[in-house]
Amino acid sequence: RGEGAVGSSTPLPVVAEARPFGRSAGGSAAVPLAQTERVFNAAHESVVRELKAFAAHRQEGGGPWGWEKYRSSQRHYLRYCCHAIITEMAAPGELCEVAASTVR
Repeated sequence: RGEGAVGSSTPLPVVAEARPFGRSAGGSAAVPLAQTERVFNAAHESVVRELKAFAAHRQEGGGPWGWEKYRSSQRHYLRYCCHAIITEMAAPGELCEVAASTVR
């Protein structure tokens, strides 16, 4: 086998040249690039609207529970919460600008 071949003792060139993302001069490697927090309360009308939209997008309005399975099942409610937080973090805005300026 030649150098860089799969199964050889020499890693592939891409792996050998891999480096972590660059950070800003004052940044610490232990600091996350982005973070967010939010309180989810299924008794609030705004959360109920989001739950209904999430269920409709997933086409899960059928069945005996309909969209309410996302409010009554902890597993499904957590799925919605994760989706909402990830969507918020991926949305254009300050978080994207910060990430773009710190990653080279």
